[in-house]
Formats: sequence, C-alpha cells, structure tokens
Amino acid sequence: MGMRTTLDIDDDLLELAQDHADRRHTSIDVAVSALIRHGLIAPVEFERSPITGFPLLPVPPGGGRTVTMEMVKALMDEEDEKYFQ
Repeated sequence: MGMRTTLDIDDDLLELAQDHADRRHTSIDVAVSALIRHGLIAPVEFERSPITGFPLLPVPPGGGRTVTMEMVKALMDEEDEKYFQ
C-alpha cells in the first residue's frame, strides 16, 4: 500500500485510466500506479527519420511487410461494414 495523496488529473486522462482499470478488473489506484511506473521506468526511444523527425518503428526479426494505403482503406472499409450493419 502506498501513500495516500491528492492529484488533479485532466478529465480525459482520468477516463482513459479508468477504462484501463476496468479492462483489467482492477482499481483506478493500481492502474494509475502501473501506468506511471511503466511510463517512467520503461521509456521507449525510437530512431527518428532524418527527413520528417517522426519515430521509426523497429522491424521484427526476419523483416516486416510494407503497409500500403490500399491495405489501410480495405481495413477501414471492413470496419465500416461491421459498424454500420
């Protein structure tokens, strides 16, 4: 058990933390502690594109596959069909 304290947390972040806790069937206290611990202890640094500055995701062993715009559109269409039926 940790120290009891009061924090002002933005409403949108509190909602996300509560959703996180609900999905894991745990309390908001445990969820927030885990999220903070994960964010502070295990920060992830990605290589950045020299052109755009955007993070580059690591390629899995054995290589990856290129995601095309056509693939994205097909998945979006598939999701729309599920949602709007």
